[in-house]
Amino acid sequence: METIFLIFIVIFALLIGFFLGLFLLSLNTPLAKRLSKREAPEEPDLPAAEMAAPEHSAPVEEIKKPSPNSHLILQIWKEEGGPPVYDLAGTYMEKEELPQEILNVITIHEEAPQEPNLQSSPAIEEAPLIFEDEDGKMVISPLANPNLPYDENKLFRINGGWGELGERTIARWYTMYATIIQCRDWLPDEIGGVVWLAMDNVLTSVYIPVYCGATDLAEPYKTPGRPNGFTKESAWWAFNHMGTLASQRWGDMRHDVDDLWIPIQTELFENQANFEAEALKIHKEKPKKLDEFLTKYAIEQGDRVVNKAWKFGDFLWTKYDEKF
Repeated sequence: METIFLIFIVIFALLIGFFLGLFLLSLNTPLAKRLSKREAPEEPDLPAAEMAAPEHSAPVEEIKKPSPNSHLILQIWKEEGGPPVYDLAGTYMEKEELPQEILNVITIHEEAPQEPNLQSSPAIEEAPLIFEDEDGKMVISPLANPNLPYDENKLFRINGGWGELGERTIARWYTMYATIIQCRDWLPDEIGGVVWLAMDNVLTSVYIPVYCGATDLAEPYKTPGRPNGFTKESAWWAFNHMGTLASQRWGDMRHDVDDLWIPIQTELFENQANFEAEALKIHKEKPKKLDEFLTKYAIEQGDRVVNKAWKFGDFLWTKYDEKF
């Protein structure tokens, strides 16, 4: 009798436990969730940015290096619908965590006008941005441009030329003047030597020929520019004025600059042979008149392009009024 009674109590307890379990599950209590939750395999702790980085779905093409000893230090991963993830020498980070000198370059890329992409792009893209060469210099090509601001000089290891602003005789926006020297020993010295002279940034300027036999220049080419402040009597200010305006909307204005200077520069080059033939004739027949002939040509061409430059600056103001 006692055995039957014990069996009854055990069965009764089991039934009570069973129905109590059903009741707890129906209430969706934290205890029930904890009891029914399966243990998930532990994952290694990874930075959020690293967990977001996509995996390669296809082999990556070999990236062409600026120099044999260069190595890639920055990559940008972008998944459709998500923010970019920056891989700096193997470390994933957000944009705000990047070093300032690299952040400056990324800002340049983001603000630059993008060419329309007529082909469908993949959902995930990888793009090389900055290379570091064997000397530790960061190389970005072809990003360097004649309108690069001063605060990027350190990034591009630009040491400047001479003068307080690092002026140099190449296409830079702080150039004072640039020259190309043409020397030909089969001609008389007065004619065989030519200095092709351009004022300010060559990107928005034009070269005029100044022969060795010339004894003077157009007055604007002899008038100081930056030291004495703005003046319409200076050739440098004429070209600096129009060049500075053109750089404000270079994507559009560069076409206007080319329309102005390319025909004139081409004309000066193509007219060189005829002009020098005339100069040789004077050299043989009236040698004392040669210097006067060469000087007159230098002055005429100087005055001509300076007047063109001032008018072109006014043209840009008019054409692009309220569009800067």
